[in-house]
Amino acid sequence: SIVNVATNKPVVQEADSTAQMKNPGQQVTLAKTLPLARLAPGVYRVTITVKDEVANQTIAPTATFAVQ
Repeated sequence: SIVNVATNKPVVQEADSTAQMKNPGQQVTLAKTLPLARLAPGVYRVTITVKDEVANQTIAPTATFAVQ
């Protein structure tokens, strides 16, 4: 998800699942692109939530970036 830091409102929310992928292995690499034209100038926070259903663990690292 991507949230506008100033308004705390989500601007992008997408979900992917290994159920949609062909032959996912023990390790999965997922690459996405985002057209910056969709984002107004400002500061945003991106959060990638990963849920390991085998180990029953979830991580959600975040990073902040700015669009000028």
